[in-house]
Amino acid sequence: FPVTIHYEEVKKNNINLIVGNPSDGYGLREFTTKLPEKEIDLELNYGKDFVKKHNTIVKRLEKNNDCGLIILNGKPGTGKTTYVKYLTTLVNKRVIFVPPNIAESLTGPNLLPFLMENKNSVLIIEDAEKVIGCRESSDTNNSVSNILNMTDGILGDCLNLQIVATLNTPREKIDKALLRKGRLIAEHEFKELPEESVKKLFEKLKIKREVPGPLTLTEIFNYDEESVEGKKPEKFIGFKV
Repeated sequence: FPVTIHYEEVKKNNINLIVGNPSDGYGLREFTTKLPEKEIDLELNYGKDFVKKHNTIVKRLEKNNDCGLIILNGKPGTGKTTYVKYLTTLVNKRVIFVPPNIAESLTGPNLLPFLMENKNSVLIIEDAEKVIGCRESSDTNNSVSNILNMTDGILGDCLNLQIVATLNTPREKIDKALLRKGRLIAEHEFKELPEESVKKLFEKLKIKREVPGPLTLTEIFNYDEESVEGKKPEKFIGFKV
C-alpha cells in the first residue's frame, strides 16, 4: 500500500449520507468531499508506526462479508478527518456517513431495514463519543450495545458492516468491551508530532521558522506569517481544505 498519498492519482471519495426520518424511512444521498491538493506522506504526518496500521486497515476493509470496528481518537487538529477522507478513496464498498444523532439508534426498528438493504458497507461515525463512550460514566448504554452487536455478534454476522469511528477523547474513556480483540480491527491515537517530525515538515513546507516544540498537523499547516500574527490563516488540513 502507498506510503505517500498523491491525491491527483486517487479516485474521488464518493460518500453516502443517510437522509430521511423514522416516519418516512431512510435513504442515501451521494456526495463528494474535497481532498487536499498536495500529497501527504503518511509516515511524516502520522509517524512510522501508523503506516503498518494503515496497511492493516485497508486490507481488512477490502474483505467482504466482514464486520468489525476501527477506532481513531486524538485531540482536534491531529489529522483524523483528513486520513478518513483519504481512506474512503481506497474502499471498494459503499461508504456511509452516519450523523451522530442517527448513530445513537443504529439498531432501532426504523433503521434496521435500511441497514439490511445496505449490507457489506463501511459506516463512518465522526464525533463518536456518545456512541462508544464508557458505559460506567455516561448515558451511552444503548448506543454501545448497538455497536457491540453490530461489530461482533449475531447482528454483525447478518449485516456485515465495518465501522470507522473517530473521537476526540482519550482511550480510557472508550468502553472497554469495544477494545476486545476479534471485534477491534485497529485503533490509533493521533497525537502532536514530536519536534524532529515538525522540523521535517517545516522543511518540506518551506517554513523558515524555528520549531517551537511538538505541534498538531493543523498548527503546522497553518504555521505561516499570518497565523503567527494572529490573523486568519488561509491553509487548512481536514474538511476545510
